[in-house]
Amino acid sequence: MNYLLPLRLVFLLFLIKAHSPLLAQNLIPNPGFESLTTCPSGPGTWGPTPAAPWFGPTLGTPDIFNSCANLGQSGVPDNFVGNQTAHGDGGYAGVYVRGPGTVYREYLQAPLLQPLVAGSLYSVSFYVSQAEFGCASENIGIYFSSDDPNEFGTGVLQVTPQVTADIGFLNDKENWTLISGCFTADGGEQYVTLGNFASDLQTPLEQPCTNLWSYYYIDDVSLVEITEDDAIVFDLGGPASSCSTYEIDPGLTGYFYNWEDGSHAETLTVTASGTYSLTISDGCRTGVDSIQVIIEDLSAIDLGPDVVLCTGETITLATNPTNGDYAWQDNSVADTLLVTAPGTYMLTITDQCGSVADTVVVDYTNPVAPLDFGADISLCSGQQVFLHANNFGADFLWQDNSTAESFLVTTTGSYYLQISNECSSVSDTIVVSIIDAPQVILPHQLNLCVGETLTLDAAIPDATYRWSDNSQDQQIHVTSPGTYSVTVTNTCGSDADTTIVLNGGMLPTIALGADIQLCTGESHLLAPAFSGVDSWLWSDGSSASTYNVIAPGEVHVAVSNLCGTVFDTIQVTLQAAIQPLDLGPDVEGCVGETITIESGIVDANYIWQDGSTNPDFTTTESGIYILEINNHCGSASDTIAVNLSGTVPTPALPADTTLCEGNSLILTSNAAAETSIEWQDGSASSTFVVNTPGTYVLTESNLCGDAADTIVVDYLHAPDPFSLGPDTTLCHGEILLLSSPSIFDDVLWQDGSGMLHMIADRPGTYSLMLSNDCGVVFDEIVIDYDTDIPQLNLDASMPWCAGEVITLDATQNFVAEYLWSTGSNAPSIEISSPGLYTIELAVLCKTISQVVEVYPDLNCSEALGDNIYIPNIFSPDANGVNDIFSIGFGSDLQVISLEGSIFDRWGNLVFASNQIPFQWDGFFASEEALPGVYVYLIKYKYLDGSVEKEEVLSGDVTVVR
Repeated sequence: MNYLLPLRLVFLLFLIKAHSPLLAQNLIPNPGFESLTTCPSGPGTWGPTPAAPWFGPTLGTPDIFNSCANLGQSGVPDNFVGNQTAHGDGGYAGVYVRGPGTVYREYLQAPLLQPLVAGSLYSVSFYVSQAEFGCASENIGIYFSSDDPNEFGTGVLQVTPQVTADIGFLNDKENWTLISGCFTADGGEQYVTLGNFASDLQTPLEQPCTNLWSYYYIDDVSLVEITEDDAIVFDLGGPASSCSTYEIDPGLTGYFYNWEDGSHAETLTVTASGTYSLTISDGCRTGVDSIQVIIEDLSAIDLGPDVVLCTGETITLATNPTNGDYAWQDNSVADTLLVTAPGTYMLTITDQCGSVADTVVVDYTNPVAPLDFGADISLCSGQQVFLHANNFGADFLWQDNSTAESFLVTTTGSYYLQISNECSSVSDTIVVSIIDAPQVILPHQLNLCVGETLTLDAAIPDATYRWSDNSQDQQIHVTSPGTYSVTVTNTCGSDADTTIVLNGGMLPTIALGADIQLCTGESHLLAPAFSGVDSWLWSDGSSASTYNVIAPGEVHVAVSNLCGTVFDTIQVTLQAAIQPLDLGPDVEGCVGETITIESGIVDANYIWQDGSTNPDFTTTESGIYILEINNHCGSASDTIAVNLSGTVPTPALPADTTLCEGNSLILTSNAAAETSIEWQDGSASSTFVVNTPGTYVLTESNLCGDAADTIVVDYLHAPDPFSLGPDTTLCHGEILLLSSPSIFDDVLWQDGSGMLHMIADRPGTYSLMLSNDCGVVFDEIVIDYDTDIPQLNLDASMPWCAGEVITLDATQNFVAEYLWSTGSNAPSIEISSPGLYTIELAVLCKTISQVVEVYPDLNCSEALGDNIYIPNIFSPDANGVNDIFSIGFGSDLQVISLEGSIFDRWGNLVFASNQIPFQWDGFFASEEALPGVYVYLIKYKYLDGSVEKEEVLSGDVTVVR
């Protein structure tokens, strides 16, 4: 059974890019309305159209537009209902889908290239665009039939289209909207009819809109037979790579898009790497493809956290290695930056994928203030004292590891505090003594030997003293027997005590004599001189008054009596037999060299050839040197010759220098033949050629020593070429900071200054020259200032009458950009309906706007009607009565211009004039026009006070002969 699919529109809205030809045959003849029998010259008519075989099946008059009529009412892109470029090759059609007042429709109809096959599936599509004048509608469709539906009238064709728009109002005036769908043929369909098949009740107009009619352009009608299993084949390409984002554009039109993320746009912009798939449909068939996308993002950089440094410290800023161009905030381009001062430091890295940046704040902290507790202090028992740090914001550490700002002292001791912050550390120590009231304890009784001095000590520090002899020191020295007392006073109290000193006689005396040297097997008897000795005690425990020494070592004796004990000690050493003397081989040396001849013998007597007696002999002269040694155990001698005639080498390189790129330097050694040469690279030639920067070292060696000299060679390249940027125009009050790209070369601006930066704050030519010893580069930039000041002086509100055209003119006497709320970019616009109209006017340095309210004037229609007379019939038969068709204007209406045209029923132009008054004598091409009805279209401009307005008059006039 044949059936008609429920065909609602599968709708696609695109900004049309290109028309993709269908693979199957298009059964629509002249689908783009480009093939013409004659160039259209005016509004269309019912019946055949210039774009055969298309025709109007009712008394509605569809229109054909073509670029061949680009100056007429039927041109492309400009024509009597607006402006639109062709979707195809230069032509399109147009129809009213709703007319003003009574029910009015226009249809386009054509025979198919072949009848449709029953049960076959067909893909249908056509493009529409709303005309600039009139209102948007939501109804337009296409109907296929076996006969040619028609009506002798202008009403609605009572048929049901297979495909109709179902997307709301078709209100795109800028682009073409694609309408497409599929249906199954009943068989035998031979005609296609385009238009609105719905009633006025089912054809609402988009609001707000003051007109009561709707008009659409139509282009590129297509009807293609397809099979159920046909698939759409397309290729997204890839794999593709991009920075940050990538736009996947299939480059197709006429399809419904369904991306994998659910979006339906014509393109898909992605920001992450992955594989992305797309399904497309033309309402009947589908196709699927995918593409791999690689997003190459610039890696983030990290300068680290903000840091705090100490005064005088530096830090080198660096980031993780990243490819790209480096730019620090001071315009340097190294991959590191040395920081020596506080501030905010920023690094920007740029590569083909863009730029990334990071910032770090460097601050500096001062060292802590010095700490001084002052002198040590004393307290009485029970007293206490607070010690304070006085360095707020720092860290504190006392001797007991406490960390408070202060410390309470209650006991005797040494108190220590260390204060520190990130930058320094200080410390101090104070001794606090807790003093008791004094308690003096002297011995009860003492013996004083003759010649002896006893010291009596109060033994209490930090006090005042009063002895029995009125002395005031802590100690007194007693040299005679007697009774002695002392009174001791301190801040905490006083005390006194007494002692008795008795006569005790004289101390013993003893003298062992000088130290002794023994030869091997020898002994020595000690018989020391003495007096007043009561008892003896030698180092071996013996107690005789003599002592026999037989071995080396220390010998000591203690002698005692009532007054005390006296000690004496001698050292006994074993003297070995004298050893053979060898001063070594004869010596060869250098002029000025100091030679020390060592004996190598200890514990002997030395006599050199000059009578000196040191164990070693030092000389700076050539000669024969003799040494004789002896002790009481034997003697020996030797002779040595010294020759001092050589010199140390003296290499000499030039001073450190800087060479220009491409130059070289020859270094030379002037050493004698017996001197060896070595350069820093190990080479031994007498010359060395320098052609790279570096440190070069020459070392020379001989018998007398070695010496080296160093030269540092740097290379300097000429300044790099640079650009100050393109010439530019600034706005009033703006400045441009020009910067030298180099901080190492000599800088010279056009005003003779040499700063790194130049502020451009007035018009003129600014130039910069960079130079050094190796070259000069130069660039300049021209700075201008924009002085254009835009002004808008339109009336804030204007009255408007139906049919009137008002010109809003914002023209400036300089180049400016205009944007009206209508979308126009012209300096002036013509409006034919009331509303709020906004003009935005922009120049380089300023943008201004104004809103103009155009409101309906309810009284103007009657006033204009009283001032205009248009006849509806005349008889050009040369009898002097009603021979001329003329437009009459009343004396109160000041007409300043007029354009009028007369058309026949076929839309052909019969007569046109711009003369005032407008008059037609009933002739066409010097021949009498045939009797019948003719259409006039009159556009005139008139003054309403000081406002220029425009009206359009249209109607028909009958010629009677």
